[in-house]
Amino acid sequence: PRARIINMRRRNFQWMLDSLSDSENAQPLYTCLPADVVPYAFPLLVSEVDIIFPILKRAGVPLLRWEDIDRSTCEISSRYSRELLQFPCHEALTEKDMEWMIGEIRSALKQVQ
Repeated sequence: PRARIINMRRRNFQWMLDSLSDSENAQPLYTCLPADVVPYAFPLLVSEVDIIFPILKRAGVPLLRWEDIDRSTCEISSRYSRELLQFPCHEALTEKDMEWMIGEIRSALKQVQ
């Protein structure tokens, strides 16, 4: 079912991109998905991450961070280790999972004044 996996991951990534691109306090790391890319996660740069991250964790939203990066060697790596949150977009997520996760992310982003 390789084609199904590819299609679902791409669909879920695009769904997140479409749903979160207009968010205040966040911007997708990538604004488009190249034709030859099959993502596993959706990377989102989040301002006010110290407020938003705990809200998402308490809500049970699955996410990854780059916390073990040497922040002293590269300005971009340092920024990503602080502000980049990665949300799953793999093929096992249902539409209900996606709707819930996007809703929680949007809600958390709105809580920053």
